[in-house]
Amino acid sequence: TNANTNSERGGVTAPDHAVRVGLDARERDEGSKQPAHRRTTVCVSSQVGCQMGCKFCATGTMGLRGNLMAGEILEQLYWARKMCGEYPIRNVVFMGMGEPLNNYYKPCASESSL
Repeated sequence: TNANTNSERGGVTAPDHAVRVGLDARERDEGSKQPAHRRTTVCVSSQVGCQMGCKFCATGTMGLRGNLMAGEILEQLYWARKMCGEYPIRNVVFMGMGEPLNNYYKPCASESSL
């Protein structure tokens, strides 16, 4: 692939702007950075996989592999910030892998640390 790896643990940027972060023995979770007119929106994941089972969603079809801890959610922002260059992160949305309300306290804890 045309991915750019920034470390052994995580920070892989794919041509689609996805930031894939490896977490322990689990599979990679995925967030994305979306640059737009001198600002960046970062889409972060709250889980690896998803238990909702939505047929239209690739993440839903893989099942839930695990909940992310607050630090793992923040790590996605760390890698995104390193890759954003001159454009600051202005928006963070929980629209990556997983359903944030099914892992409610960890996204809340990460949000309070921003």
